[in-house]
Amino acid sequence: MVSLIKNTDITKRTNIGGNVDVSKYAYIIRESQMFVLEPLLGTKLYQKIEEDFKNNALTGDYEKLYNDYIVSILCYDVACEFVLQHSFTVGNGGIFKHNPENGTAVDKVEVDYLANKYRLKADTFIDRMVKFLGSVKLEEYTHTQEE
Repeated sequence: MVSLIKNTDITKRTNIGGNVDVSKYAYIIRESQMFVLEPLLGTKLYQKIEEDFKNNALTGDYEKLYNDYIVSILCYDVACEFVLQHSFTVGNGGIFKHNPENGTAVDKVEVDYLANKYRLKADTFIDRMVKFLGSVKLEEYTHTQEE
């Protein structure tokens, strides 16, 4: 699976710093593409976007779909999931929660608030994308998304 966004896309749109190890959220990008984006687009359109992106061949409405909607949806969905999961590490010795050395850990209410802000942004772009898809004719897209 090709990652449809770069780490710089995420750092430009969210408060996830550029010094965060990409391996800490790379899996979330794949999950967001698989569990959020592909069901929205349908497999045929998702595969078309992925293939054209990989070959640097996005044009017309496909390019607009990618630039105006897909990148933002993925960035905000990844940020939402990352914020919820980042303070935990699963290792051989169990599940650990990180404690900051030069800061104060935020409580669950604050984490949920930030995650919800990202979720709302992702949902806004999802709604806009659905309207866009209804206004253009892309042969790979159907409203029923039959596979």
